[in-house]
Amino acid sequence: MLRAPATLAFLVAATGPAFGGGNGEDSKDWLELDREITNLHRSMLVSDENNLEFGADIIVSAAISDDPFYQLNGNDLTGFRLRRARLTAKGNVGETGYKISGELSGGDFSLKDAYTTWKLSESSSVRVGQYKSPLLWSGYTSSFLDPFHDVVITGGQNDDRTLGAYWGHSSGQWSMILSAQNGVDGQTDDFLLLGRVQYDVLGDTAFGKYHGAYGYSDELHISVALAGASDQAIESGTLLAAEFGLVTNGFALRGDVVSYNDDYDFVLAPLTPLDPDEILGTVLAGTTPFTTTVSYLFGDSGWEVLGRIEEFDDVLDSRRSSAGIVYYTDLGPEGRWALLVQDTGSDDETMEGTRIELSFALKSSG
Repeated sequence: MLRAPATLAFLVAATGPAFGGGNGEDSKDWLELDREITNLHRSMLVSDENNLEFGADIIVSAAISDDPFYQLNGNDLTGFRLRRARLTAKGNVGETGYKISGELSGGDFSLKDAYTTWKLSESSSVRVGQYKSPLLWSGYTSSFLDPFHDVVITGGQNDDRTLGAYWGHSSGQWSMILSAQNGVDGQTDDFLLLGRVQYDVLGDTAFGKYHGAYGYSDELHISVALAGASDQAIESGTLLAAEFGLVTNGFALRGDVVSYNDDYDFVLAPLTPLDPDEILGTVLAGTTPFTTTVSYLFGDSGWEVLGRIEEFDDVLDSRRSSAGIVYYTDLGPEGRWALLVQDTGSDDETMEGTRIELSFALKSSG
């Protein structure tokens, strides 16, 4: 559509001498006009509101462990792993944004995000498509930016990507989300319904883009949130969640807890639960898993130390603890090295073990 002026100018320039009996100067004038219109056309394309941006991120690690929990096919863990290899395309068409992403680390392309977003106002938007369930901040923020690579057990259990629609709204220190997605029964009878309310008590927010303390000012930031969800395809499929965050002067503390209904998913349990724990495979009914993550960023040095405790609250008293030191390059968290140690414990010896991991993570601007 925008090519018409340039094309018209070209035709006029080409036929001008024939109609005007033109001389060389006239021809040069027409060609100069055509050149100016063409340049204008190009500048219009560059400044067009529509855009498309591509991005990629990758995490490569080397890990060792000789304990049962981390063994692969009965063999000790010793080697390299492509933890993440993701491609992303995003942009907008007018006032409507979109994002499509896929994972390649498994050898095949698997779709992750695929959604559009309408901005209703400066404070409200609607999203439709495939996206992460937004129960907890630790679950719906980018897992690439979690230095431990393994999302906390509470967030990882409840961040499945399914098709649906949600409305997000913010007003001052308050923000909220209402979401309806396909639940465990897929595109059939019932929905996964979810609501989340967050209040930033002090400062901007403790639940920003980055994990740890990187990217936050030295001011005191305190945030709290409450959320609830009900997967109507699961027997007594309701749960409640709460989380707390504090960041100040290089120090960060965050924690969350999820409480599952006493009869959650128990109609077919323990043999075939519809929504078992993704790590242990156990029934979630009546459990209250919780996590706590603490970190300290050493000024402008680029070094940060982190620690994490996770309790499954299952009948086997399973737990996971992690510690690490991260070095941020000039790219910040988008380009970082990490030395991590993870330890799992349980009354079941097959679920115990320690893993040591060295990783490098890199993300483009997409």
